[in-house]
Amino acid sequence: TKELHSLNNLLEKKVKEEIDKNRQHEIKLLEQSRFTQMGEMMGNISHQWRQPLGVISVVSSTLEFKLQENLFDKEEAINKLSTLNKNAKYLSDTIEQFSNFVKEKRELENIIIQDRISEVLDIMKDTFIHNQIKIIDNYSFVDKIEIKLVLGELSQVLINILNNAKDILIQRSDIKYKWINIDITNNENTISISIEDNAGGINENIINKIFDPYFTTKEKTQGTGIGLYMSRNIIEKNLNGRLYVSNTQFGAKFVIELKYDLKK
Repeated sequence: TKELHSLNNLLEKKVKEEIDKNRQHEIKLLEQSRFTQMGEMMGNISHQWRQPLGVISVVSSTLEFKLQENLFDKEEAINKLSTLNKNAKYLSDTIEQFSNFVKEKRELENIIIQDRISEVLDIMKDTFIHNQIKIIDNYSFVDKIEIKLVLGELSQVLINILNNAKDILIQRSDIKYKWINIDITNNENTISISIEDNAGGINENIINKIFDPYFTTKEKTQGTGIGLYMSRNIIEKNLNGRLYVSNTQFGAKFVIELKYDLKK
C-alpha cells in the first residue's frame, strides 16, 4: 500500500541517518585518537633526541674552541665530524619514523611483523630506558613473518598498548624490576602478537570495559579513553583480526591476532 511504502521510505531514511551519524562519530574518535598518539610520540621523540642533540652540541663546541685556539688536529676533527654525521642521521631517521606514522593514506604494503615491532620500539626506546622499563624480546627469535597490512595501522595499535603498559608501570613505584614482554606465535594461518607487563593486571570489575569508548582509569589530563577502543576497531574492522586482554600471574596481557588471508 501507499502508506506502507511511505513508512518503508521513512525507515530507510532513518537507518541511513543513523549509519551516517555513527560513521561521523567513528571518524571523530579516530582523529582524537591519532592526535593523542601524535602528542605521545612527540614526547617519545623528544626523549630520543635529547642525547644526540647533547652530543652534537658538545662536539661542535669542542671543534669550534680548538679551531679558534689553533689546536686543530686533522684526525681528531675527522672523528668528531663522523660523530656529528652519525648523530645527525639518527635524528633524521626518527623524523622518517614519525613521518611514516602520521601518513594518512591507506596503502596496503607487504611488511615483516618483526620489523614493524622493532620500528615502534625504536621510537619508544628512550622513554622505556628513562623509566627503567625492560623490554623482553621474544619476537625476533621467530622466523620472519610477512603479511599485507595497511601502512601504519598496526604500529598505531602497538604504540597504544605499549604506552598503556608504560603508564601503569610508571604508576607502580613499588615494582623494582619493571618489564614488558613481547612475543609472537605463528599457528597455521594465524599470527598472535602478545604484549604482557608485570604491573599487577587489570581490576576484574573493569576488565570487560577497557575497550569501551571514553572509558579510562587515567586522570582526565592524561588520557581520553579512546586509545584501546580505536585499537580494537582497527584490528577487527580494518585488519580482520582480534584484539583481547586477560590477566596473568604478572599483569595484563594484550593479544593481537591477525589472519594470513590478509596477504591475499
